Amino acid sequence: MLFASTTNLRTSIALVGQPVKRFILDETYLLRHKFAFRCSSTHTQRYKIGVKYIGTNLSGFTKSSEHILPSVESVVCRALTGFLKGSKSSNKANDAELNDTDIEDSWQNFRASSRTDAGVHALRNSFHVDIIRSINKSAFSPAAVANGLNNYISQQSWKSKRTSQHMNSKTRSIVITDATKVDSTFDARESATSRVYVYNIICPTTQAFEQFKHRISYKADESATMALAKDHIITHHAFFEEHRAWCVYKPLNVKAMQEAADFLRNDSIETDYSSFQNSGCNSSSPMRTILKFEVVEIPSPSSALVSIAVRIEATSFLLRMVRNLVGVLVAVGKGTMSAIRAKELLKERNRAKVLSKPAPAAGLFLQEVKYDSNVLKRHATNKELL
Repeated sequence: MLFASTTNLRTSIALVGQPVKRFILDETYLLRHKFAFRCSSTHTQRYKIGVKYIGTNLSGFTKSSEHILPSVESVVCRALTGFLKGSKSSNKANDAELNDTDIEDSWQNFRASSRTDAGVHALRNSFHVDIIRSINKSAFSPAAVANGLNNYISQQSWKSKRTSQHMNSKTRSIVITDATKVDSTFDARESATSRVYVYNIICPTTQAFEQFKHRISYKADESATMALAKDHIITHHAFFEEHRAWCVYKPLNVKAMQEAADFLRNDSIETDYSSFQNSGCNSSSPMRTILKFEVVEIPSPSSALVSIAVRIEATSFLLRMVRNLVGVLVAVGKGTMSAIRAKELLKERNRAKVLSKPAPAAGLFLQEVKYDSNVLKRHATNKELL
C-alpha cells in the first residue's frame, strides 16, 4: 500500500512537472531569442557629432575624470537619454498607431575622438554614437539630433568651480555644432588622421614689463613676485583672458621658443616622447608624430601685452603631452632653459629630467580633429549643419 502510494505520488509529480518543465523551456527559449527578436525589430543609425565647450567648469571629457564637476560625456549622455525619451512622448502624442508595446529608442557605443583634461576647452571635438529605433520608425535627421541634444543640454545645471552659482543654459558651456549620419564602420577616434591644439599665452611687452615691475613690491620668492605680476596683468590688461590663456609675468622670446619647437617636432619623424608623457597614460607606446609645431604672435587685447599662440598638430597625443611641451617652450622663452636643452630632453626620454612647469589647462584649446575627406565621404550618408 505504501509502495502504491509512493508510485502514485511520483506519477502525480511527474504529471504536474510536465507543464512546468515545458513552461521553463519556453521561458529559456524566449530569453535566448530576445536579443535576436530585438535586432530584427529595430534598426541602428550611427552619428558623428561635433561638440564645442568651455572647460573651465568641467572635469574633462570622459566620465572617468569626474569628481565634483561633471564631464562633457556625462552631460551629453544625459541629454541623449532625455532626447530619446522626449521623442517617444512626442511620437505617442502625434501617432495613433504607436502603442506601449513599441521598443523604446535607446543609444549605445558612445566614443570620443579626443579625451581632453579638466579645464581644457574645445573649439571642435567630435564623438560617435549609435541610436537604436523601432523598425517602424525612421532614423532621426542629423539636425533633429543636434537640436534635440542642445535642448536637453541647456536644461541641465551644475555648480561652478569658482562660484556657488549654477551653470545652466544661460552659460552655454557645451554646444553641439553639427551632426552627420555615418555607417557603422566609422569610429570617431580610430578614423581620425590628426588632432590640432592651440595654446594661448599672454605676456607683457618689454617696455610694459619695465614700467609695471616698479609698481609692485618684488619679493625674494619668485613665485610670490609672479603671483603679484600676474594679478596686475589680469586686472589691468587681460581681464577677459584669465581663463582662456596662460598669463606669464615676464616677456618671452618668441624666436627662441620657435627654435625649441622645431627641435621637439623632430622633422615630423615618429619619435619617443616619454619625456613629455605624464604617469597614468594608458597608451601602449610613447611613439608619436608631430606634424606641425608653430609659435606665432597674434593680435593682443592690449598694447601692453604680447599674445602668443602655440599651434601643434599630431596624429595623436600622450597624456598631458601638449601642456608639458608648452611648459618647456615657455621656459625657453623666459631664458631659464636653452633650445638645445629642450632637444636633449627629447632624446633622454625621461620625464623626471623635465623640470619646467607644465602649462596650466586654462590656455589649451582643441581646435580641430581631422579626418581624411575621402574616408569621411565613404562613411557619410547624410549631413546637416546647424
